[in-house]
Amino acid sequence: MKAIQLTGYKGFESMQLFEVEKPKPAANEVLLEVKAAGVNFAELELTKGRYRIPKEPPFIMGFEAAGVVVELGARVKNLKVGDRITSLVSTGGYAEYAVADYGRTFPFCTVKNSRVLSKCGALSKAPPSLSWTSYV
Repeated sequence: MKAIQLTGYKGFESMQLFEVEKPKPAANEVLLEVKAAGVNFAELELTKGRYRIPKEPPFIMGFEAAGVVVELGARVKNLKVGDRITSLVSTGGYAEYAVADYGRTFPFCTVKNSRVLSKCGALSKAPPSLSWTSYV
């Protein structure tokens, strides 16, 4: 699969496209076919080394991803293959596929009117920035 990896801390030139193996979900994770990924301030700072995470380059960028569940880990409940979700991922969202802890996944809803949001159930547990991007 194709993925954007951070190879150093020289800004955008450190983001490079690579061919890598598709991840496999652990027992408490889902494999997501990524349809959209968020770009946030922390990631922009990360490319310059001004925001640190416990990983050293190279690694796949992307803290947020949305798409379709294609595989479930053995202990995943309340989700099924084909569900449309958005998720927080530790890294890996800038790829064709990403794994996410199922406790950090949220149903993806289409806004038709304000009542839809309360029926989705994700607003109460999603961070405000993720909620907004998930429902727009």
